[in-house]
Amino acid sequence: MTVFSNLLRGISLWGLILSALYLSSLFGYLVFHTFTELFSIVIAFSIFTLSYNTRRYMKNNYLFFIGITYLFLGILDSLHTLTYKGMNIIDTQSMGVATELWVAAQYVEGISFLAAPFFLFKEKIRKNLIFTIYSAVTLLIFASIFIWHNFPACYVDGLGLTPFKKISEYIICLILMVSMWLLIKNKRFFYKDVLRQLAGSIAFTILTELCFTSYVGLYDFINMLGHFSKVISYYLIYRAIIVTGMNRPFDLMFRDLSVSKEEAEKANSAKSDFMANMSHEIRTPMNTIIGMTDLATEMSTEEKQKEYLSIVKGAANSLLTIINEILDIMKIESGKLELESVDFSVKTVIEDACDMFIVIAKKKGLSLSYNISSDVPRLLNGDPARLRQVIINLTGNAVKYTTEGGIDVTLSLLDGQDDDGYVNLIFSVKDTGIGIAADRKEVIFERFTQADSSTTRKYGGSGLGLTISRELVNLMKGRIWVESDSGVGSTFYFTVKMKKSSAPPKHTTDDHIEQRSKRRFKVLIADDIEENIILLQIRLQQYGHTVIAARNGLEAVECFKHKTPDLILMDIQMPVMDGFEAARIIRQMQSSEDRSTTIIALSAGVMAEEKASYISKGMDAVVDKPIDIEKLLSIMETVVPEGVGEVYTEPYSGPETDLQLPSVDGIDMNKGISVWKDVKTYQKALVGFSEKYGDAAEKIVSLMENDEIEAAYTIVHSLTGLTGILSLTDVYPVVRELSQLLKERNISEAMRQIAQLRELLVKVTDSIHSIGQLVEEPAAEKYGELDIPAVKEIIFRLLKSFEAYNPEIVEPVMLQLQGAVSRRQIKLVKKYVEELDFVKAKEETIKLAKELGISLDTSNTK
Repeated sequence: MTVFSNLLRGISLWGLILSALYLSSLFGYLVFHTFTELFSIVIAFSIFTLSYNTRRYMKNNYLFFIGITYLFLGILDSLHTLTYKGMNIIDTQSMGVATELWVAAQYVEGISFLAAPFFLFKEKIRKNLIFTIYSAVTLLIFASIFIWHNFPACYVDGLGLTPFKKISEYIICLILMVSMWLLIKNKRFFYKDVLRQLAGSIAFTILTELCFTSYVGLYDFINMLGHFSKVISYYLIYRAIIVTGMNRPFDLMFRDLSVSKEEAEKANSAKSDFMANMSHEIRTPMNTIIGMTDLATEMSTEEKQKEYLSIVKGAANSLLTIINEILDIMKIESGKLELESVDFSVKTVIEDACDMFIVIAKKKGLSLSYNISSDVPRLLNGDPARLRQVIINLTGNAVKYTTEGGIDVTLSLLDGQDDDGYVNLIFSVKDTGIGIAADRKEVIFERFTQADSSTTRKYGGSGLGLTISRELVNLMKGRIWVESDSGVGSTFYFTVKMKKSSAPPKHTTDDHIEQRSKRRFKVLIADDIEENIILLQIRLQQYGHTVIAARNGLEAVECFKHKTPDLILMDIQMPVMDGFEAARIIRQMQSSEDRSTTIIALSAGVMAEEKASYISKGMDAVVDKPIDIEKLLSIMETVVPEGVGEVYTEPYSGPETDLQLPSVDGIDMNKGISVWKDVKTYQKALVGFSEKYGDAAEKIVSLMENDEIEAAYTIVHSLTGLTGILSLTDVYPVVRELSQLLKERNISEAMRQIAQLRELLVKVTDSIHSIGQLVEEPAAEKYGELDIPAVKEIIFRLLKSFEAYNPEIVEPVMLQLQGAVSRRQIKLVKKYVEELDFVKAKEETIKLAKELGISLDTSNTK
């Protein structure tokens, strides 16, 4: 039964792959050729990766040598694909270059198979020498085709294939036949199934060569058969390496050592672990190809080429999804998937899952909402990542199969709390999509199964998502089912059993707390983004709090030493020293004291399980950016111990504004004003954003092309917080998703998101420029002749005002200085004030004083 099931799975998977290749031919020969070669290239690189990592388990070096060969075949095949006429990625004028690369690659393959049997008798293989030889051969081929132009012509425009090309194909067939004879002659060195796979690979390679001497047109059956034969040939080598390098070693270990059943199971488990670790190696080439396809699309100026590349990318993404899902199934079936047990906010898990599909749903004109019953505990203990995966699978399917209407995600208690402190939760994902026929409701949870065959053709997918969801739900002691009618819509339900969190109420990471702040605190803000500091400073001061600012973790530690704050608002991603390290040092400094200063972490786009880890790293609470000031005030009041701070005598409700502004494309102006409370300051912050981050997408792409992913993530992290507090409604969800993609190193999807970000930044920058002056500037006080004492007094007041980092304080003094001296003299000072960079504004003001001959005792400004 197991053998039959494996055979059925194999046939299903290959049927899916070959169908995808055939369907691609319907979009044109270039698409079919690119997709087929792409698949072969991925297998070629995977062959090398597997053979290199399993070389110590192989009984002979035949397959390791072949594995090295396929690394360079993959490189030559990549060049062949990129130079193919119509791709327009590498500039070639005809089919000749691509055909020459093809013939060169086939010679390398044939000669390598001929040489491979001689490595059967060597105990050790000099891999460095082999790498050197192959590198030299590849460089020579490259030079002879692209530089010296002395490689024999294989194709001439208007005439077709040359005699050299046709004769070469037959010579290569002869070489391969001799190779097969040598392989069979040495069959005692191979397992029977491995020998069959190697012989089959050589046979299919010979068939490939013959097909490319016999076809008449680009679209005929012989041409297509040649490409299919090449894919199968590569795959058989891949299978031979898996069997020899991964399956057989453990069988040999069992037979030769005669170990007990328990030890054999451990060996099998080790094999599964190895397969899980290899998943990264298998996916890496595919991610690279998808990323390079994105770059090629970005660089292309031809719409037709962009269309072809888009089709290639879509097909590659589908293949990558299949690989990921198969690897997930393998991990589950191996029994090595263990659920974590951490405290998390279930609301945050649902929010994060739904946020992934907000943009897609919006593009399709669908509504996407979620609702959590009030009796669901705020904090649970379990595995938030796996719970999120199930919700993402179900919500993603709902969005994919729904064309109008919407999707609703709900969560409620199935019944009351159990005696052992556990709760039973029931989730539902309801859509208004295509629905499922009654006789298909059960089978859709089986592997490689969908509602019907037309679903696969129209919507794609491997049919593994629901299988994975079912297994994960089972691990969480629940069950999953569906209620649906064809053409009406579906509702997927699943239950899980989770423990209520035992975390103390002081450590809060989410949810609104109604209690308003009743105490004044001395607050230290540590953040490297000036706009974040300014906004928090303005809002906290409006509620009576005293604010101290630090721009990195090291400054925060120094301020803590000398200023003794009641509370620290700590950003995590900062230069010089990050928030975690600063918190650790502060906690270490306080280890001998009775009290512990409260530290609240500020972070953009942090996941639920990460929030739990923040608590273990010295934080008392976590607040998401963009910051909801009411929520922050409530959390401050909750987590800061009693007796700390000054009690309000008359609670301050904060300033109000009745100003209503017209809507602007991509900016919620009224929401922004409600956050900032000051129109002028908000407008200057918007202008500062457009000047500083208008070209952020280009900077991010440049950093990613140089493999500086961390630096790119730092910019995106800053954008996440800024776009939130500035109420840039279109940009914020995109940068939030981009931040998560970069954190997960999902480069291909990140590049797609950056393209969207570039368009949105252009749009929002135009919107900012179109706003104009929202309020009139007060008239500046005028001076006649330069009054040195008066100017000196103004400069002193201006220098002092910079320390507040508050535009409301700086602006009036700045206007007085504008009226006292020429615009040329204060041009830089004004520029830095408009950019909210008060440190540089202070430096330029001191320079201005020296130019005017005014002596300043700057110690008075400290």
